[in-house]
Amino acid sequence: MATCELCHALVINTRDSARLSLEFTPDELRESAVTKKCLSCAILLNGILLMQDDTWSFTANVSRVYGYGYPTGADTLTLEVYFNDGKPRFMLEFFYLARNYSETMPWKSIKPRNCISGHPLSQDAIQWVKSKLELCFRDHACSSGMNKPLPKRILAFERSGDGEILVKVVENQEGLGRYAVLSHCWGTQLSCTINTYNLSERKQGISWAELPPTFQDAIHYCLELGIFYLWIDALCILQDDQNDWQIESARMADIYQNSYISLAATSSDCDTGGCFPKQPMARTEHSFEALSETGRVYQILIRRQFSHWSTPQNDLSKQDNPLLSRGWVFQERVLAPRVLHFCSDELVWECGEQICCECGSMPESQSLKMQFTLATRLKSEEELAESEYEGKQDRLDQWRTRHQMSNKMGEGNNSKPNSTEDPHSFSHLRYPQLKELFELSPKPSLQLAISQWHHIVEQYSPLVLTRDTDRLPALSGLAERMTPYLGKYLAGLWDRSFLRDLTWRVDKLPLGLGPPAKRKVPSWSWVSVNTGVSFWTEAEVTPISALRDFAENSDRSGIYKPSARLARGNATPIVVSREVNTKGRNPYGEVLSAILIVEGMLRPARVSEFATVYRDTTMPPSFEVEIDSMSQGNNLVPSLRLPIFADYLLNYWKRKWLKGYLEVDLLMLSSEVALVLEKTPMAMRDASIYQRIGIVRISYLFVESYGIDLIKGSKRTKVAII
Repeated sequence: MATCELCHALVINTRDSARLSLEFTPDELRESAVTKKCLSCAILLNGILLMQDDTWSFTANVSRVYGYGYPTGADTLTLEVYFNDGKPRFMLEFFYLARNYSETMPWKSIKPRNCISGHPLSQDAIQWVKSKLELCFRDHACSSGMNKPLPKRILAFERSGDGEILVKVVENQEGLGRYAVLSHCWGTQLSCTINTYNLSERKQGISWAELPPTFQDAIHYCLELGIFYLWIDALCILQDDQNDWQIESARMADIYQNSYISLAATSSDCDTGGCFPKQPMARTEHSFEALSETGRVYQILIRRQFSHWSTPQNDLSKQDNPLLSRGWVFQERVLAPRVLHFCSDELVWECGEQICCECGSMPESQSLKMQFTLATRLKSEEELAESEYEGKQDRLDQWRTRHQMSNKMGEGNNSKPNSTEDPHSFSHLRYPQLKELFELSPKPSLQLAISQWHHIVEQYSPLVLTRDTDRLPALSGLAERMTPYLGKYLAGLWDRSFLRDLTWRVDKLPLGLGPPAKRKVPSWSWVSVNTGVSFWTEAEVTPISALRDFAENSDRSGIYKPSARLARGNATPIVVSREVNTKGRNPYGEVLSAILIVEGMLRPARVSEFATVYRDTTMPPSFEVEIDSMSQGNNLVPSLRLPIFADYLLNYWKRKWLKGYLEVDLLMLSSEVALVLEKTPMAMRDASIYQRIGIVRISYLFVESYGIDLIKGSKRTKVAII
């Protein structure tokens, strides 16, 4: 029997295709399912008809349906339904019930899923959470959270004989125990807090009616899990005592890391929103029977597809999960051994080795905690280095095989026997191949720690903070845990990786992003800009000549040899001194002042706005740097223009642009990367004082194809950067 051209039997379109792709109108599907009696099309039709409600009809209102699925992998068959009247599309997913699933079931693009519980306090939901706790304790390396010291202050509660829940603040509890923590959005105003005036009263008891819904829900859930202590920042840190805030905020990382579980009010944007949905979660799941070609009947379910958060967050994800866009929550989420997210449609579980949702359709991705295994202590430095080597040998061998083949093809019939140990065999390789080899090669533990820190900053920096001064304190716990690997902390950078850490950039300037009004954080730190930043990889900031040296001197396994380590070169600046002064008792907290003094290669340039024929006022402008008298091999070119990554809108202060450009200096970090510096009116006895306003990286094409050299024409100079 020929395969249906509309549904392809819900497997794949052709033998050469890796996925199933569908497109049809209501009439086309009805003809195939009803007239031609295609059993697989009947599944699509029956499922769509079950999802109709009073607001729409498949025949009358739907214009077209698109679908996709994969015979392998975890993604299940999904339909996108579009309407005639411009009504927003919605997504449907077909699935088998997970507990009844077998690999022998037909329709391979339909995968197993779970039904959602309907409410976090339902018996199904509680059982689901307890099963995750049991699995985590039994099979995972996550901290147990058992027999841990209780925080200085914590909420204690119990249910009285008449069912009333009695809550109070307790201080300096002796002994060990287990406790939960609450991650929540404060909102514009928090109604229930603790301070020096009501501390004694709170220790006597807190009226249940005074607690906002988010706090009430968290306490309810603790009792369901047999937990009788809960730490909430608003009720465990004195809100009017700056000294207490500095001490306790510095301990927050330990408090979260020692907790039994973190309860996250992920879908709520304030303390009155609650952890639980105001109405039972919609259980718009329908079940129907489907007949296979063999005559056997199977149960299939259909429902609206649930949305899950994305990383980085898009606008829809921020709207549905406002908690995850908050800066303080990032550290809480990484360090807590287990997090239970209360989302608008379902519960989501996140621990060091698993992330999953009730419905079972959350994309399979690495747990956030597993991305930062040094900070979370899920892996030791030795274990991380060992795992770095796993699987890389095969990829290195594949690269070398491709390299040998391309080398022989390049030499033609006159080629002589070649060997990857021959340094000259790498001479013809271009930047992309050299970069690939460098990134495939296992890295020492320091480089792995640097990469983890940069990834932390990239995920944390776009998040929102009510107070800009919290930008460092909200990350202080993770920073403290990276100290053994990266050395002294310097306003978001580290002494063992300082020059690499300076290479942060703002990829996309938000409209209206001007320079900080009152600068305390140094301009050379990513903390100075209130937007997301990213870093180039080690390979991307390493000069091409050094990449080639690495390829020629690395042994077959890709292990770093002393001779393969990257040479510093005459472009590398010498750090003369770095001084950072922080506020209060937290050395990883708010910065009061900082200065960096370096001696490096400096050359003048001009920054101007990138000229375009049509200026889109809804988009921020772009900027470029113009460098005069550039060296090109043995020749000079009049000037070179390069795009720069500006730290903020450089034309924010119009008075600085009276000439139509801004005079700057470029401080070379390598032969291909430079900081863009603006001179300030201040000066030291032996150095001018600058501030950073951007960074520039010359494309490898300029270096390889045109021989452009930024070092020639530069002058070694001592400068101070604030």
